[in-house]
Amino acid sequence: MKKILVCLITLSLILSLGSCESAAVNSSKGTDSAAKEDNSSKNATENNTETLDTAAEKTSTAAEEPFHLTIEEARENAKMISGRVFLDPEGNYHCESSGAGMCTKIQQTYGADIQQICTSGYDIRFIDPDGYAHQQMDYTMYDEKVLWWYNDQLSGMASVDHKLLIDERYSWKKNIPDFDDALMMDEDDKEIAVLHQDGTVSLHSIATAGSPSQWNWDIDVSSLTDLVQMNIIAMAKSDGQPVPMVVGLRSNGTMVSSAGYPAELSEWTDIVAYHVEYEGIIALKSDGTMVCCGPYLPAKFEQQHMQEFRRVRYFAAGKNSFSAVSDEGYCCGEIRFGSHVIRPDGTDEYASIPDYKEWMKKK
Repeated sequence: MKKILVCLITLSLILSLGSCESAAVNSSKGTDSAAKEDNSSKNATENNTETLDTAAEKTSTAAEEPFHLTIEEARENAKMISGRVFLDPEGNYHCESSGAGMCTKIQQTYGADIQQICTSGYDIRFIDPDGYAHQQMDYTMYDEKVLWWYNDQLSGMASVDHKLLIDERYSWKKNIPDFDDALMMDEDDKEIAVLHQDGTVSLHSIATAGSPSQWNWDIDVSSLTDLVQMNIIAMAKSDGQPVPMVVGLRSNGTMVSSAGYPAELSEWTDIVAYHVEYEGIIALKSDGTMVCCGPYLPAKFEQQHMQEFRRVRYFAAGKNSFSAVSDEGYCCGEIRFGSHVIRPDGTDEYASIPDYKEWMKKK
């Protein structure tokens, strides 16, 4: 009996120990499982956070995507905007009501395939898809295809084989020598400036005894080298005495003036396009911001607003008008040139371009 009792006690102890060991194992497994679940949850949270951070980073990167224009890109964009006419990337023509009829004819004939649109006062000119320059629809200005260059009026152009083309209606054409290396021409006060393929400039007078120049154009252009665009002008000074000079844009994005005026010009860098007026110079930088200089520009072209413009791709200035088009919308000066919109489907409407802040509210 005693032996049986000992055996039962021993068996009970063995079963008890086994149960404890099993519980310990199960407890260990539960702890391990919980730990794994915690780690898994932690990893998932970390991965999710990482994904959100990555998405946010991508969004931020997209929002802050670098903006950079080259001189070539700015030149292409400039083909589609002139004074108070603008052809947008969607093929819509924007113009004042006075030019709506002409823009409608161009739209119906060529769509948005024209190479350049220009204005000369209320006269609209354009270069067709084949490279011929037109004044209105019914007058072809030259018998040869033209190079595009900065000249709103298209009155003096270079042909594709670099001959100088001058409208036959200008009697002074016969006073200009022949060229075979011309890139562009500009005229002011009966003085012609020609930009050559090597980036240099030559001057040629068209003044006559009966029609002399008003200003002295005996200026030194030897400092004008490596130019990709130039203009000749007698620019006003604050004392009222104009300064005859040639200004130009170099291929490295700097600007130069034969007269060293305005002084700010020599400090500009990264310029991709510019517009010159008697009152001063407006320029577009590669980062989409704008600069200007000259004695009368702050009042006439709203310099304080111009300094706020960002990511500008197109801009044009004309008599009493300044307009710029950015990635965010339109930035307009004294005259909102695009009040009439002619669409590719043939419809048109009167819709004034909103100012920059109004445009942004709708984004």
